[in-house]
Amino acid sequence: MKTMKRIMKIVALGVAGMLSIGLLGGCTVNVDGQKMNADAVSQAIADATEAATQAGMDAGIASVDVTADNVDAVKEALTNAGLEVETIDELKDKVTGYEQIIADYEAAEVVEEAEQTSGLNLDGDVWISDEININSLFSADLTDRKVVKLFDNEIEFDGDDYDAEEVLELDGLKIVNNGVDFAENVYLEVPENGIVYKFIIENGLNTDDIGADETLEITLLGQDIEIVDWNETDNEITLAKGEQYTFAEGETQTIDGKEISVRAIGDDNDGSYVFVMVGTESDKIYEDGTKTINGMEIEIKDVIIPHSLNTEAFATLKVGEDVLITIENGDEYEEDSIWDWVIGANEIGLTLNDNFDSLDDRNGNDILDVGKSISLPNNYLTISFDGLEDEDIEKYTFELDGSVVVIEGKFINGINDYDEIFVNGTEMYSDEDDVGNTSLAITTEVFLGDSKINITTDGTNIVIDDISIALTLSTINVGTTNISGAEDNYRTDYGIIIETPEDAVDDQEIVIEVPEEELYGTIRVG
Repeated sequence: MKTMKRIMKIVALGVAGMLSIGLLGGCTVNVDGQKMNADAVSQAIADATEAATQAGMDAGIASVDVTADNVDAVKEALTNAGLEVETIDELKDKVTGYEQIIADYEAAEVVEEAEQTSGLNLDGDVWISDEININSLFSADLTDRKVVKLFDNEIEFDGDDYDAEEVLELDGLKIVNNGVDFAENVYLEVPENGIVYKFIIENGLNTDDIGADETLEITLLGQDIEIVDWNETDNEITLAKGEQYTFAEGETQTIDGKEISVRAIGDDNDGSYVFVMVGTESDKIYEDGTKTINGMEIEIKDVIIPHSLNTEAFATLKVGEDVLITIENGDEYEEDSIWDWVIGANEIGLTLNDNFDSLDDRNGNDILDVGKSISLPNNYLTISFDGLEDEDIEKYTFELDGSVVVIEGKFINGINDYDEIFVNGTEMYSDEDDVGNTSLAITTEVFLGDSKINITTDGTNIVIDDISIALTLSTINVGTTNISGAEDNYRTDYGIIIETPEDAVDDQEIVIEVPEEELYGTIRVG
């Protein structure tokens, strides 16, 4: 499996505004509307440097210092490369510009190669793993180093800063084949708890200190939340939800279809308070207190009482049907959600609460087909299955001619290539007329097309990778599994397709499709 690498995309900007850079050898580059081959440009600069050096400059300098003494030699070098200039200043600009072109060109090639070999989108918004073996478990821990959207910074609490980060954990995912009704298709199996999202805070922050007087505000799943209590003993937290609204004394606002009025703002021996009316019902709520009035939960976040009689009093209210919500570890994120809350010491997040491991799941949580995905709430991140990579395919047909198995397809044997071979017991032949003459049998390795898979015979079976086909074409085994009774197409872990084995054995005509390279699957997160 490929090692994913964090690669910083650093491309010199220089004259980027007027450049068009190709990414393949022999490309053309464009400066001020003039196209030139990148290799020719590079050579022109080298020639110009040499010409300048011969004109009296020190050898080995990084750029060309164009002077009146060497301008003709330098102009001639660039003119030969296809560029006409008139003045020394123009020439200086062109030489410098072309040096930047080459630097940009080389940097772009590095980026292109890195993207191809690492499977990583270098902008950081999408992470891709594209060499996942069929039928092998896959796991990965993703942070902002791989998905830039994930948080990794400091949060503020009670005047101090603490390190915090978001982590997405993938564990036990598997690209599976040959399940019920799969045919040759593959799917991504995601087990319960196979996707876990966490917001983790450094241990230096004592969560016992979080309370109504000093709440903790963080961004979770892309949304701002306020934590008013964190009970590590019981693994539960209390969130303050709802929107905040500022009211002047005597003001009325319509919120969620209900009229809410601040009738009076004042203070007494118990503290600052607000008289709040919702519809026809009212109550007195002290600062930092919460009450439910006429079905609306209201928390008084802040009270401002002026010292001047001519200045209005204001109050900030948090309003919602459930302003304070207590969440325990293992609670469902919301009704019928596929996510459960994860609450622990200094971490809060979600875990997948169901298995996505079969077609037509009764809960609708089907195993992932190509192009399907699972998303975190708010579509914060999506885990997608992109299927198997494309490879050139060669088809091979096995038929009996008496006791000889005739196999049609593309075969490579050293410098020779054949479109059919003949298997007779322990021998293979390239010509039907040679069958039985052991001196004319093939004695060196025979490969299937341009693949690295060879074909052999042990006198009982024809062996291709982990496939064994009886010389009588009566049985087909993959590894230790007899698949002769399989009705649908069968795909091996390498990616070879065996077409309808049951019918093939009955008809004594077997067809397989072999990819040039082993097939790998791709998972995308972004």
